Amino acid sequence: MRISLDDFGSGQTSLGYLSALPIHELKIDKSFVTDMLVNSAHAADVRSIVDLGHNLSLSVVGEGVETERRSRCSATPGCDIARVS
Repeated sequence: MRISLDDFGSGQTSLGYLSALPIHELKIDKSFVTDMLVNSAHAADVRSIVDLGHNLSLSVVGEGVETERRSRCSATPGCDIARVS
């Protein structure tokens, strides 16, 4: 069984949980992915979350990839999976 941490980056996510919980995958909240093409802060957030996840040996999912352009963009920062949501 694999465990995912959903909607990472929204709400009150604690970074301490990432190394303490037995998770396998981070799902980046859709709100960051959907406007990362027009919001440079969210683009930086996505890149940072991808790096953090990979440094912890986790798979990283970009949620809300609904256009070809956004799909190419989310692949660039290194998301392992792009998911339409």
